[in-house]
Amino acid sequence: MRREILTITCYRETFGDIDLADIAIAGTPFNNAKEVAKRHLMAYVEDGNLRMNEKPRGASLVSEEGRIVARFRVRPLPTGGNGIEEITDAVASDAIDTR
Repeated sequence: MRREILTITCYRETFGDIDLADIAIAGTPFNNAKEVAKRHLMAYVEDGNLRMNEKPRGASLVSEEGRIVARFRVRPLPTGGNGIEEITDAVASDAIDTR
């Protein structure tokens, strides 16, 4: 069985609005890919070398066909700091061309 290649794309508001490299992941079960995307996004958020306007507020897992298969956003936690939440609204499952 062929495993799909997924790409983690980080952004502030829309695709391509900050200069961060996309990360391709292959051969990873979907749930594990979602965890990798969350860790990747949090690593950028916590990176002390990035200015605030360079830090992403969201990330998407994008299929080879350009379809968003999962979306995440940074949310402030009531106890301080940030957390990552998955966005599960209808937009995440719609075909959105990211190219």
